[in-house]
Amino acid sequence: MKLAEAFIAYLNGRAKTQLYGLFVTWILILHGSIVFTCLFTDQQLIYKRTGLLKNEYIAERFFAIYTWRFWIFEIARFALACLLTYLMIWVFPKYLLAKAYEKELEADYGRKSQKLGKDLDLEKERNKLAKTQLDTVDKEKKVIAQQEDLEDKEVKTWKTEYRETSQSLKNALNDVIRAVFEHKGHLEKYIKDGYDVDPQVPSRSVAIAYSNNLIELSDNGSRVALTKKGRFFVSQKL
Repeated sequence: MKLAEAFIAYLNGRAKTQLYGLFVTWILILHGSIVFTCLFTDQQLIYKRTGLLKNEYIAERFFAIYTWRFWIFEIARFALACLLTYLMIWVFPKYLLAKAYEKELEADYGRKSQKLGKDLDLEKERNKLAKTQLDTVDKEKKVIAQQEDLEDKEVKTWKTEYRETSQSLKNALNDVIRAVFEHKGHLEKYIKDGYDVDPQVPSRSVAIAYSNNLIELSDNGSRVALTKKGRFFVSQKL
């Protein structure tokens, strides 16, 4: 463990740049069996299998510097670590990562443009709906205003007519009011509380009120109700 701590302290002191960091990383990867044996393999296991101490086993197994194979493999590992470090620092970022980043930016721009387009379409639809609602409100206001104008003109006409005909329609209007409010609109005999009741509304009064559009008849002329004009005449009379 002291060896591992010393090695890590060395790396912290040396691997201050991307170049050192990548190079040392590749060296460790290419010497993975040595690192694993040094850090994680138990000495008793090594001794049981080989009869050697851990440091003796490492020296004999991985550092046989007196053989030509050791130097060939070490030179190859060193060269491969240098090549991979070079590729990752200068080649991959330029030809792969830059292209990938450019594609990512294009895709992100496309997504944002598409979202912006949909947001604009949605805003247009909202504006169109709001305009339609405003137009509908304006039309309704115009219709209401026209109705009010008609009603005002109608009321003015009725006022004039009432002033001119109130005396001649007085008896007929009284008979109609009595039929509507006292006899629930009945013009002919009807039963009330078990008794026959005769409204005794003169047919002449009914004819005069009907001809002046003050009432409307139903049930084959046996029932009467006030029209809008009739209700206005009654309100003026009261």
